[in-house]
Amino acid sequence: DSDNDLYATRWDASDIQSVISQLGILANADDVSSKVAEKNIPAQVVYGEFDDAWPIARQMELATKLHAPIVVISGSGHCPNEDNPHVLADVVSEFATSLAR
Repeated sequence: DSDNDLYATRWDASDIQSVISQLGILANADDVSSKVAEKNIPAQVVYGEFDDAWPIARQMELATKLHAPIVVISGSGHCPNEDNPHVLADVVSEFATSLAR
């Protein structure tokens, strides 16, 4: 599959220390979603219809915790910014505009 080839090429071209650093950040990051919820910070949860990297159930739990709307980007996987950048841009723009009203 061409997407997998692209991802493999990207990872192979990455500096190993950078990859290790990124993994360390992800492995040790605190879950701050409760703090965001306590402060009533507006949020939305956006994910691709075919996201296979972040469990959909976890994303739904996060949306519930944040009292956030869920937006599913059709025809996208884990990276809607790559799969459907214009759709994602519209979703984010509409959300930001709604906050300004």
